[in-house]
Amino acid sequence: MYEMIACDRRYLAAAASFADAAREVALKYFRRDPGIARKPDASLVTEADLAVETHLREMISASFPAHDIIGEEFEALGTASSFQWVIDPIDGTSRFAAGHPQFAVLISLLFEGTPILGLVDAPATDERWIGARGHPTMFVDRGEARLARVRKCPSLSEATVFLGGGMMRLNDPMAVWNALPAQNRLMEGEAYGYGLLASGYADIVTDCGMKIWDYLPLVPIIEGAGGIITDWSGRGLLRGQNVNVIATGSRELHRAAVARLEGLA
Repeated sequence: MYEMIACDRRYLAAAASFADAAREVALKYFRRDPGIARKPDASLVTEADLAVETHLREMISASFPAHDIIGEEFEALGTASSFQWVIDPIDGTSRFAAGHPQFAVLISLLFEGTPILGLVDAPATDERWIGARGHPTMFVDRGEARLARVRKCPSLSEATVFLGGGMMRLNDPMAVWNALPAQNRLMEGEAYGYGLLASGYADIVTDCGMKIWDYLPLVPIIEGAGGIITDWSGRGLLRGQNVNVIATGSRELHRAAVARLEGLA
């Protein structure tokens, strides 16, 4: 099914308009009083998370009333449609709450469970990545759009690797760090890092325990830029929770990294 449907351009236009509106809402709270609270799982949530998701749900329902919606902060809306919008209103809530500009709004459209559109919007830095089945991934940097393409790194020893904070939940977090002895390693695994990989600034991005709203928007972006994104066993990403994800710019690098991560989860 993954190769059988290209994303209709009207969905691309709609996703961009949704992201524009979400950006406005998010920036009203950024570096002001974001209204921080904790969820039952002890993770942070802010008033911005709730406001952005509420606004996105309203816009999606008005534009596509027959489509289902899944979001991080509220119950799923609908279960019968072949089309599902998946949203993360603020990816990087901890950063957002601390006034850090590296947070994002994530939007994905699934067709029969397969992500056919993904968007990562970074409101504070005025950057956006959007990828869709049948279309190349585009990077919009302060209003200027250009093609996003991964770079071909010849070996792990020459790679730039971003490792997400989710690895800190593992019994031995440093095992992942040590398994990827790259030229340049940074603790950065949220959506912004995957955008940088799609634009050719990084070679591997990996994280642990990701939810569907964290990783489904990334799939069309990475693949549309020529990269590979799977779980740590090399399987494709469709629907699942608490997934360990790895994205790379080349198949050779992907094979090498997956082999090193085997058994670490």
